[in-house]
Amino acid sequence: MTTRIDPRQLAQLAQLADALRDRDLARLSAAGKAVAAIDRHLAALDLPTPAPTDVAAALAQHHYDGWADARRRLLQPERDRLESERQTAADQARTSFGRALALQRIRDQLS
Repeated sequence: MTTRIDPRQLAQLAQLADALRDRDLARLSAAGKAVAAIDRHLAALDLPTPAPTDVAAALAQHHYDGWADARRRLLQPERDRLESERQTAADQARTSFGRALALQRIRDQLS
């Protein structure tokens, strides 16, 4: 016994799968950009600074180092959260991509 597949319904499913794939790829791209932005901020905090030449410069450097450490402590958990979101988005995009590809192959076989 064979099951007949309605070509219009299959086309609608494929169109929906393509839209979901595109949505999930856009989410993955946005999540990757957010992680990259945090990484740039963290890298900027780690840029080398010249050695202070006097007491005032040493004091300013000390204050900056304290501020930079505090900023890293704020940014790192946010980066971890965004990386987790990026991983979730990658998993979802992978699933959506596979679903769209499978439906396209079915459509091609029935054509």
